[in-house]
Amino acid sequence: MSATPSRPPIDSATFCQRMTQSYENRIPADVRTIITEEAIAPLGPRPHIVDLGCGPGLWLRDIAALRPDATLAGYDRDATMLDAARRLGLKHAKWHSADVSAPDFTLRSDSCDVIAAHFFFHFLADPRHLLTMMHDALRPGGSFVMTGWVRSSMADFYAFWGQTRAAIESSSPDAPPPNDPEAFCYQRFAEFNRYTLDDIRWLLDRHGFTTRRDGMYTKNFAYLIAGAK
Repeated sequence: MSATPSRPPIDSATFCQRMTQSYENRIPADVRTIITEEAIAPLGPRPHIVDLGCGPGLWLRDIAALRPDATLAGYDRDATMLDAARRLGLKHAKWHSADVSAPDFTLRSDSCDVIAAHFFFHFLADPRHLLTMMHDALRPGGSFVMTGWVRSSMADFYAFWGQTRAAIESSSPDAPPPNDPEAFCYQRFAEFNRYTLDDIRWLLDRHGFTTRRDGMYTKNFAYLIAGAK
């Protein structure tokens, strides 16, 4: 039996455009407000806030508007995403080319007040190095915040995919096969459903974090805010 034909990967510019267009659906205003109230507003003057896998920089753009005194750093391995972020013109932001999932990626010890990972954690097959590094990089009272995919049933994932295909496909640089668009749903189920919210809490606890607040905001998406113990 022959393999299902597939399209070539989506070009970076199209992927960046999809990530930009889907931002409000992936991290809606009410979730951003929770993160702001719990992790951003309480910070002292001139906090340093980091976004891992920052994409086109939209979350840091929102943080810059709320905390103009903050210094911001975004990390992403996609040059097109970083170019889009730089075009935002954020005065106190620096954008860095890096694969944050690589074993040699690091942040300076005791240098960050908030570290964020939006729609990124589910890609990590082994998050131990990153969690250890983040714990070391956070200052006392700092927070790790995340939003993203968590495990759901195949039925729920399929239903969500059917209703909002663009939201799922925008989270991957790969296009679905042209003659079998459903194949994307089945092929990527395991990747997007790698961890439950309980799994993430457990991983964080093992690496010295205390979960302060979390919740599901769709059947597929969750947020979490944790502090270093």
